[in-house]
Amino acid sequence: MKLQYLSSTGAVVQLSSQTLTAEKGVTQYLVQNDPAVIAHIYAPDQMTASRAETLNTMLRTSPLNQPPMFTWVQALLYVDNNIAGFISRRLPPTVDIFDVVQSISGTSAVTDWDQKTRYEIARTIMTGVQRLHSRGHCLGALRRKTIVLTDNDAVWFTNCAQYAINANLDAVIKRLPFYTAPELQTEQSQVALPTHDLFSVVTLVFQLLMDGQHPFVGSRITGQSDTPNAQALTCIRDGVFPYVSNGLYVAPPHAPEFGRLPRALQRLFVRTYIDGHHDPKLRPSATEWTEALDKALQSLVRCTQNPDHWYPKTLTHCPMCTQAKKQPAPTAVPRQIPMPVMASAQQSTATSSTETTTKTVMAKPQPLFNLWVFYSMAANIGGHYLALAVPVVFQLLAIGLAARAHNFFRQPNPLTLWERVLTWLSISAALVQIYRQISWLLEVF
Repeated sequence: MKLQYLSSTGAVVQLSSQTLTAEKGVTQYLVQNDPAVIAHIYAPDQMTASRAETLNTMLRTSPLNQPPMFTWVQALLYVDNNIAGFISRRLPPTVDIFDVVQSISGTSAVTDWDQKTRYEIARTIMTGVQRLHSRGHCLGALRRKTIVLTDNDAVWFTNCAQYAINANLDAVIKRLPFYTAPELQTEQSQVALPTHDLFSVVTLVFQLLMDGQHPFVGSRITGQSDTPNAQALTCIRDGVFPYVSNGLYVAPPHAPEFGRLPRALQRLFVRTYIDGHHDPKLRPSATEWTEALDKALQSLVRCTQNPDHWYPKTLTHCPMCTQAKKQPAPTAVPRQIPMPVMASAQQSTATSSTETTTKTVMAKPQPLFNLWVFYSMAANIGGHYLALAVPVVFQLLAIGLAARAHNFFRQPNPLTLWERVLTWLSISAALVQIYRQISWLLEVF
């Protein structure tokens, strides 16, 4: 393998024998004496005339890259006067944007992100799309490792040589169906347009802001529901957005409320998914999205109860706190069923913000047979009047304990059916006995 190439800048580039990755006919190498860049070398059969033209175009039309956010072509590499590859920036360890989305939805163990960070990431992503479109390019197809984030939350657009450079047909053959515009769902190859990005990337933005929920996954109002994947593809093709009234689907019950987003963003999503379904040109531009996300970011206020919660200041309460009260937060790992315990404790917040009541949950109660044994002993051993008074005390005790047992009906480890029946019979019998004894006492005295 040749390790020395001539750069388009006139410099001789010496590659390291160590390879970073090798896939799809492209091998990445470290560059000696320059750890900030990497070299991409194509297999001879992969360097077609169309690809060479694309790389030349990228070198001439680099997007605005301040601050830097594209691993764009910095220089071409030649061998025998033929383009063999190119040099681009080398990034530190990164996280794929899809992994971030999965983390938010609770299906991955990647670090969680608060709302403000998500808005910042979304704004930066749309800023990058805006810069790309301004140079006449587009992503063409959203793939894994197209958008990544570094440890300091910096957004980077990578694998840029696979983008649709000046509507390059080679860049739009393979697509992720759940991020593909409806007009492309049945087409295998078509000229890439900015309007296609304004569907796929906006779908990622929706997931960032809505806890990882895909905008086209919903619950059918009537009839049997399809699998989430099949249902989402149907909604994409038919232009059915479950988060607005449509008569067919509604948002999933566990999804955040659409109303927690600023109204300006809600309108942009509607224009993207409903108006844009009929006419892709009606989808909001990347510039509109960038401006709207910037204003939304400035309008966020921090929740006083949870510092990780941020919400638009136009709302009267924190929607994340409201949602947390309705359902448990998603977890990044499968939940385990706890082993049975003899006793545990849970706390419930009182209506007053300054008082907290602690409710102790005792072990699962035993049947109340012993109470009726005590009743008989007291009635037979005690004197005449004592035998009249003590049973009443024990009947009241039976009611109290039976009612305490009733509290366990709502616990994760409830009483069995026969124990419930016994408890209610105990309460009923105790009330009847107390009534009879009090009536008899009134007659005697």
